Amino acid sequence: AMTQDLLNIENDVYRYETGGAESVDKEVLLDESDDLWIENRHKHIAVVSQEVTRGLKKFSENKKMPSDAKSIKDFTHFHLAEECMNKYKNGIDKLCKVEQDLALGMDAEGERIKDPMKLMVPLLIDPAVKMED
Repeated sequence: AMTQDLLNIENDVYRYETGGAESVDKEVLLDESDDLWIENRHKHIAVVSQEVTRGLKKFSENKKMPSDAKSIKDFTHFHLAEECMNKYKNGIDKLCKVEQDLALGMDAEGERIKDPMKLMVPLLIDPAVKMED
């Protein structure tokens, strides 16, 4: 759900730019034929982020580009998870907390939400929060 909410995914296709001097547009199909997508799509972002960190560390230790198609696909998925985590760390986490509190009618401590506007107003006046967030 997070990938669908935060990233530009259309018709199950994730598109991104590799960056660097020789930037290349890439795309990956996120569907039932994609084992990594199936394995990770319902995991918590913190768990996926840890797995991404381990995978990138392993990749950098090898210091070579992956040679087979599966390894290249793994690397593409690292980019997807990393982009989600970056967006989450850049303020989406506050929005998610408020959304969760409002949906449940209580906060993380189990206290009932008495004044929903008290939660929403700081986000609405925060210039860092964008309309698309």
